[in-house]
Amino acid sequence: MESEKISEIDDSEPFPKVITEQNFPFRGKSMVLRLQYILKPHEGSWLISEVLHPCFLCQGKGDVNCPQCKGKRWYSSKE
Repeated sequence: MESEKISEIDDSEPFPKVITEQNFPFRGKSMVLRLQYILKPHEGSWLISEVLHPCFLCQGKGDVNCPQCKGKRWYSSKE
């Protein structure tokens, strides 16, 4: 989406991560959606290998007691 902006880049090996934020209206309020993209190298470029969402239970705070993310802050729809 046009409103999606890169807010953070973690270029650690072997798979860099890009965190984005985008504002969108929801029930009359402005909400912020954060996503984390896991990248993988491909023929001199990058492909998105996975998209992670902030944990909905701890709201991405990384609570080690969270039953959903177990402190990782992010979860995959594959899990």
